[in-house]
Amino acid sequence: MPSKTNMVSSQWLKDNIEQPKLIVLYTQMNNPVTGQSDSSPGGYIPNSINLPFQLCLEGTTLKSSTELKTIFSEWVLTLDKSLVFSCGSGVTACILALAATEAGYTKLAVYDGSWSEWGASADLPVEL
Repeated sequence: MPSKTNMVSSQWLKDNIEQPKLIVLYTQMNNPVTGQSDSSPGGYIPNSINLPFQLCLEGTTLKSSTELKTIFSEWVLTLDKSLVFSCGSGVTACILALAATEAGYTKLAVYDGSWSEWGASADLPVEL
């Protein structure tokens, strides 16, 4: 994967989802009542990890690079991983991509079809 943030297709993600150097981070909003993330309707992309985008924000701005490095190191562990970001529609995934860039990650892509495309296809695997 190139060092600039790219867009990937559902086919590319399906073909590469099992790669050990690839991590799919999806973001969902935390439920304002429980503080927990709501699960995607019908499941989520296999092998993906939920990283609520709100963890990367201080109000309406990104947290400092130092804070973002700490956050991403808890989910990703090393800088050598390729990261693909997803969400419900492809919009908030970009917040995570920007935050990862600020944290020093360089192998980044956004799956802009996100759950709205993935969950609607009977040809794509889903974890519940």
